[in-house]
Amino acid sequence: MPKILFLCVVLQNGKQIRATVYAGDYEKITENGTTREFYYLDGNVIVVKQGTNFNKYIAFTDSIGNILSVINGDGEKVFDADDGQLYKQLIIKGSYPNSKGVWKDGQFEFILDKEGFINHRFFKVIH
Repeated sequence: MPKILFLCVVLQNGKQIRATVYAGDYEKITENGTTREFYYLDGNVIVVKQGTNFNKYIAFTDSIGNILSVINGDGEKVFDADDGQLYKQLIIKGSYPNSKGVWKDGQFEFILDKEGFINHRFFKVIH
């Protein structure tokens, strides 16, 4: 498993309800006893593992890498950034190694969803 770069834990009444590990091209989210692992691969491919199931998705991005929408294997849109909502954003400057071990400088962008969870994570390379 990649080196942990960021860990986010959400507590409610002193009890953990969500934990997210961010490690470059990998993230692991455990929420209410269910764990999902996200692998961000070349070519905008996202593989999500839940239990023993693996599902493949394609992300469509803008010219600077922001995810605009995500399509599942059946061609259905499962995420659309243009949902009319305004979200708070946390930006942390940093770097991480890509799959070839080359370190990239940029910023981690975390989106706070309408329920108050950090729900989306992006890394934007700064040239």
